[in-house]
Amino acid sequence: LSTTVTIPDGTKFTEHIAYTGESGAKGEDYFSKQTADNAVTFYATRPFNSGENMTIAVSFTKGSQKELTWWDIWRDDVIIWSLFAFCVLFCLITWIREGVDPKKPTVIPQYTVPKGINPALAGRIMDASENNKLMATILSMVLNGGAKINRVSEKEFRLERGDKSNLDTFSETAFGKLFESSHLTQVSTKDNEKEFVDARSAVMTKAESEYGNGKIYEYNSGYTLIAAVIFIACGIVSMCLESTDDTFWLCSIGAVALAVWYFCVIGKYTIGGIKTFAEVEGLKMYIKTAEELRMKEMTPEHFEELLPYAMVFGLENKWCKQFEEILAACDYKPDWYESSDANYRVASLLHHGGMNSMMRSFSNETESSIQSYESAHSSSGGSWSS
Repeated sequence: LSTTVTIPDGTKFTEHIAYTGESGAKGEDYFSKQTADNAVTFYATRPFNSGENMTIAVSFTKGSQKELTWWDIWRDDVIIWSLFAFCVLFCLITWIREGVDPKKPTVIPQYTVPKGINPALAGRIMDASENNKLMATILSMVLNGGAKINRVSEKEFRLERGDKSNLDTFSETAFGKLFESSHLTQVSTKDNEKEFVDARSAVMTKAESEYGNGKIYEYNSGYTLIAAVIFIACGIVSMCLESTDDTFWLCSIGAVALAVWYFCVIGKYTIGGIKTFAEVEGLKMYIKTAEELRMKEMTPEHFEELLPYAMVFGLENKWCKQFEEILAACDYKPDWYESSDANYRVASLLHHGGMNSMMRSFSNETESSIQSYESAHSSSGGSWSS
């Protein structure tokens, strides 16, 4: 075993020594030879056993090397922390300027639908489930003459095509995917899973588009893109520097957490959007407590008007229960529902939670149909055959 230590030109050794053996030992099984003023070679005089080695120590003339300053030692750490601080400032300043929601108006019960807000969009504003948004859209389509619900059996519902002339844009979108794209006059939860999947996808896309078009909510995608570029650039620079491990990993973890937070909060409601949000929340409050508030006459027409909104908010049970006696007293017979099964005729809707039971069953069967289709195509997508 031998090794050579070389120091910069113009520098001279003042002392050099080595120790051999295991860790901590001070064996002298070596000799050294200085080949120049700035180079010395150490030679072991015997083979080393496992766990043994040679430790070398040298000293050289004082002042021959520039003494490291604080900046020399910590420069890269300071740069990385400065980059992280810049990212923090950028995120905070742009969030305060562009990402803070306007002040929300006081929420009061609303018995009328906010202008231009259909059930699916109301559901997007209130973060309703995808299935609730689809079912509310289908129900709105049905109530406006676009289709009729036929309960074929306990586990099967059929939508029969109607007239689309009175449909809003969301219901018309669902109508197109359910009937027009496949040229069908009726679709069944048992046999037409794909049509329901396509309708849900189209309704979700439209709801997201209407929600984030800048009239209700601004995603501020430009700031998100700028932030992503800044974070990536700072990350690349940091990896090229020689900082301490603590600094690198602390700033890396902090940057990831900061980026996640920023991308979640940089969007905001517009002034008109926050007003709409409060109105939709007020509508939900009314549907939840309408029987107590009695802000409007409780009629079958009022029941049908807000039924899709009750569905999207997950309050169809409360809404139907509040109207059960009223609908029975009026001998309510909706022209949008029929049943091929004697157990589920129109009369069954008017007593003992019949309306809510029908709505819940229709929703469950539709969701089951969609899940069955997605499960089948998900599993088949990963298969192969020879």
